[in-house]
Amino acid sequence: MYKIRVALLGSVALLILGSVTSSAASAAGPYWRVNGSRLETGAKQAKVSAGATELKAKLLGIGLTIQCEAASVAGASIIGNETSQGQDEAKSITFEKCKLVAPAKCLVEPIKTLPVKSHLAINGTQIVDLFEPTTGTAFTTITIKNGSEKCSVAGKYPVMGDIAAEVKPEGTEVKSGELLFPGTPIKAVKKEGGSEEAIGLEIGNKGNPASFSGKFAVGLESGEAFGAFTT
Repeated sequence: MYKIRVALLGSVALLILGSVTSSAASAAGPYWRVNGSRLETGAKQAKVSAGATELKAKLLGIGLTIQCEAASVAGASIIGNETSQGQDEAKSITFEKCKLVAPAKCLVEPIKTLPVKSHLAINGTQIVDLFEPTTGTAFTTITIKNGSEKCSVAGKYPVMGDIAAEVKPEGTEVKSGELLFPGTPIKAVKKEGGSEEAIGLEIGNKGNPASFSGKFAVGLESGEAFGAFTT
């Protein structure tokens, strides 16, 4: 009888442990909240735009700096993903009035991305939004051409990889927030409660790093208050 009782208690303990483990695994986060409630399903249309942005890298050993005066985002939304982390998407991002600061005497064609997806993640103790191409590996292809003189880096260069922005503010709901891509890129994040993963933006060839900086203003088309939360 004693052995049967021990076996039954052991089975109950395993069931409880399994339930706790399953619950912890299913509650990943961070999450989007809208008007005080977690956005678990559906999408909220967003309005997103940016002022000045900058892309820096090296091509063929030559320093590259592209500056754009503004950016507009088409078809943006935040998305509920049940008990996993909050998500986002955009049909495209168009960078406007772009110029090649370096190398001199080169020109850059208008820049427009392919569809982009992102989801909330963690960098240290901070909530970030991790962006990557919806399909394939490239966000866009940048075309550099001759200006008044021959351009030493003229050509087409895919921009690949993934990049994270700081979500500001976090842990509170606002009607207008920000996504800040810092001048010093975020190099690692934790996704869906998992282990830390290295991230980075690349241009031209895999392993050739690039940095992107700028600040995007974000609000919901409905005018509702929203925010990113860890729980």
